[in-house]
Amino acid sequence: AAGPGGLMAWDDGVGRNTLMIGTSIDSAVTVGRSGEGPGEFGMIDRVGWSSDTVWATDLFQARAQFFDRNGELLDVRRLPSGAGWLRAPNGKFLAIGSRPIEAKGWSVLQVAGDSSAPVAADTLFHFPGPGGKVVTIPMAGGGSMITSEPFAPMAVVAAAPDGSRFCGSEPLVGDQVRIRCIDYHGALIRDTVLALAPVPLGDSTWNHAVSRFVRKDEGTRSAVEALLTRPQSIPLVTALGVDRDGALWIDRSERGARVQHFLRLNPRGDVRDTLLLI
Repeated sequence: AAGPGGLMAWDDGVGRNTLMIGTSIDSAVTVGRSGEGPGEFGMIDRVGWSSDTVWATDLFQARAQFFDRNGELLDVRRLPSGAGWLRAPNGKFLAIGSRPIEAKGWSVLQVAGDSSAPVAADTLFHFPGPGGKVVTIPMAGGGSMITSEPFAPMAVVAAAPDGSRFCGSEPLVGDQVRIRCIDYHGALIRDTVLALAPVPLGDSTWNHAVSRFVRKDEGTRSAVEALLTRPQSIPLVTALGVDRDGALWIDRSERGARVQHFLRLNPRGDVRDTLLLI
């Protein structure tokens, strides 16, 4: 996370229980260690800045801790369990909630309560969308796995890194998709419909998706393929990215594809350009 005056904050990337603050690795201050005490971490999930204060959420211990630029602990706040909590500009923590496999759409959650009491989460906004067909995939050894079909059109959501806005896509009829964005108060700030050219679903993409379920037991391939529906095209939107200024990245690629194809919209909603990332 980028901070003021060239400062950055990041986790150690190994055990993810140490926070680094500085302008470079050589000059960084090391904060924390594995543990449950003040200033310690179970597993750092998200890191960000509020002015010159660093915050870091802990996935295992359901809390956020605040430090000054020298690594001194300033405050500890409780959070609901789960990942993805971001501190919005108004100081509240928001997150995109987990999506049950049969749920239609995604919800943006806001922490309810304060640091002195057990906390829960309220729904700030809901991005609707079809839930997709649920299938039971046979696995090696006689087991099974319940999942949704890999190419089913569903709602896709994403958050800006600073928690300032959240965006979601909803597949409509034909080649149309609805894009909506909210600010951190839950107010709708974008609501547009795009027409996107379909991307054909080729044999290699289909076989790659099936192989994720088959893994090392090729004997289940025919059974898996019989359970899945093969559409002519991949979903119009497979992933989203949101910049702080409201620019939107729309992924038009199948997950795991060697070349990722992005359509970028500027903050006004106009098409900015397309990118191919290898």
